[in-house]
Amino acid sequence: MLSSIGKQDIHELFKSDGIDDKPTDQDLCNLNCFLTFTDKKQLEDMHTIQTGDIFILSNPYHPEDGGEEYLICITQSCDCKRPRKIYHNYVFLHGHKADLKRALKETEKECYSFISSKDAIEWTHRFFSIHIESQRKFYINRPIRVVLNNGRNNEMLFLGNQKIEFTQRLINYAFSHAQRMGIDLPHYPDEDD
Repeated sequence: MLSSIGKQDIHELFKSDGIDDKPTDQDLCNLNCFLTFTDKKQLEDMHTIQTGDIFILSNPYHPEDGGEEYLICITQSCDCKRPRKIYHNYVFLHGHKADLKRALKETEKECYSFISSKDAIEWTHRFFSIHIESQRKFYINRPIRVVLNNGRNNEMLFLGNQKIEFTQRLINYAFSHAQRMGIDLPHYPDEDD
C-alpha cells in the first residue's frame, strides 16, 4: 500500500476536518426529533388514539395568545387500549410553540416535545379531558371533531406520536403537580389564575 500511496496521503485520510465541537440548534433539534417523535407520514393511514399522540388545534383555545396551539394525549396506554374503563375521556396537556434555544437549554428541567428540525412545543402542567368515542380510530389526514372545555366546537389535526418513554415524563409532571397538597398563602394571583 505504501508503494502506491504516500504516507502523507494516508495521514490526509485521518485528518480532522475542523468540525465544530458544539452542535447547532438545528442539529440538536433534529436529533431530539429523531429520538423521540414519529411523524404521521411514517404511520399507517388508520390510527387509534394512544399515549403520546400530538395534535394541533384548528381553532386556538386562547386566540389572544396569537399562536398555534397543540395537544398531547397523556392517557395511560392501558386506558387507550380499553377506553371504556375511562368512559372515553382521554387526558391531554395543552402546549404552544416554544423558543427553540430555550427548549434546548431547558429540555431536562421543563417539558418539551420536538416535532421537526426547527419546532419544539412547551407543555403546560394542567391536564384536562376530552370525550372521544366514535373517532378514537381515525384517518391520520382527517381532523377529529371535538368540543373543548370552553364549549366550542374544534378540530384536532394529528401530527404524529411522541414515544412513550418521553411522554411518561409529561405524565409524571402533570399528575404529580395535580397531587400537590397544602393551602395557598395570601398572594397576588398569576395572570392565568
